Amino acid sequence: MPATRTGRTSRRTVSEAIRNASLNKVYIFVIQLLGSQNPAIKRMVEVPSWFDFEEFHFVIQYAFGWELKSEHGFYYVEEVDERDNGTYDIYREDVPMLIKPKNQEMDVLVGTGRKPRGLVETGVRLYHVYDEGGRYYSRANHEDGTALPLIYIYDSEAEWQHSVFFAGERESFFMDQPIFLQAVGDAPPDGCDGIDAWEEFKAAQDNADANRPGPSFNNVDVNVLNEQSRWRNSLCSYRREATASTYHLGRAYRLKIEILGCKEPSVTRTVDVPASYTFHALHLAIQYAFGWENRHLHLFSFTTATPNPRTGDVSVRPENTSLEIRADEDDMIEPMNGESAPPTFYESKIKLLDVYDRNGRYHHLAKDEGEGPILPMLYLYDPGDCWEHWITFEGELEIPIYMKYPTFTEASGCTPSEDCGGPYGWNRVKPPPNHPPHRIDVAALSQPRNFSAQIQEYRARLESDEYY
Repeated sequence: MPATRTGRTSRRTVSEAIRNASLNKVYIFVIQLLGSQNPAIKRMVEVPSWFDFEEFHFVIQYAFGWELKSEHGFYYVEEVDERDNGTYDIYREDVPMLIKPKNQEMDVLVGTGRKPRGLVETGVRLYHVYDEGGRYYSRANHEDGTALPLIYIYDSEAEWQHSVFFAGERESFFMDQPIFLQAVGDAPPDGCDGIDAWEEFKAAQDNADANRPGPSFNNVDVNVLNEQSRWRNSLCSYRREATASTYHLGRAYRLKIEILGCKEPSVTRTVDVPASYTFHALHLAIQYAFGWENRHLHLFSFTTATPNPRTGDVSVRPENTSLEIRADEDDMIEPMNGESAPPTFYESKIKLLDVYDRNGRYHHLAKDEGEGPILPMLYLYDPGDCWEHWITFEGELEIPIYMKYPTFTEASGCTPSEDCGGPYGWNRVKPPPNHPPHRIDVAALSQPRNFSAQIQEYRARLESDEYY
């Protein structure tokens, strides 16, 4: 039976459609260090639209060689007064939007007006501001659609002001790091007393003995900035410096997933997934891993039950379930009634680290009476055919800080056909054990492009009501 689509679901679908359209874009910015001369220090860079403003802050730090030692903020301004040295006086009443780190104050604004309300940079993505359907688009743009000037200020003492000019966008199927198109001028060292001190230092070098030419101050190599390993190492360092709370962005959990009841060969996948994944993201990863079509209902359960050695199925009941995680859609699976119903959460509201991290807020619920090791998890897909996926926690590992996709380490057995009658029906019609479909290409399965394309297809199917 098709799931009932509610008004809330429709609003979410519209929001997801806007977001998904934005994910395939990169934005082009020209960033100039205000007050710099001969040459003016600037960088032109393409940045993935899904970067949040903390990540954009890291891009600017990286671009200019800053060391993340001081406070910072992003100021969208309606008007500015230019100083003699080329920097700006920014008045409080002329700042409709300020984006900054949580719990950080940096008073560099002029005037006695009310302080602008600050948004937390980890909660605002670039497409929220620069996409026409973004939630903060109207606050960061003039009525004619042109972007307000953006000033990024680093270090309230030295007050390094960077003008950030939005120069356009282009389509990009997948990009996970900034790409620098142009770089002019060496940036000052962190700890210099501001742009005036830097310009005086450069002038002194230019007046050096003619027989001993000074530096050109224009030795930036775009190719060096675009080295993937250099960016990734810097990003890891920035994450560690920024806050210990981003620890989990560099961690993954290894899960072994087996479809119960499928024999000769067994159907299994071993996958590393980022600890920051929600259970909804894990649901999509499982759908992708096994080639399911995301057309049926599903449910996660942590259970003390064990698979029947003869049939392979698991009898999951409220009394042997310690934690249940459901899909967000209304009327998907009726809640269990009675006092024995297990704690239940929606899958988009709970992350893997909430359960698998020893300090996770629901870690104790995934144990037998709150003690011992993490219980196995059962992922049920299509209650009619009853495809039960037995998920065991294999451990925690470090991953590159930028990794946002599942990585598969082992895979065996081809995916059963949808609506074939469950494991019993599949065992009757499946190909012979040595048939090529049973040989899974783990490298292809781990390709981000393949995963991204399949997720887009799942979302399109959900929006078209192809859900049973």
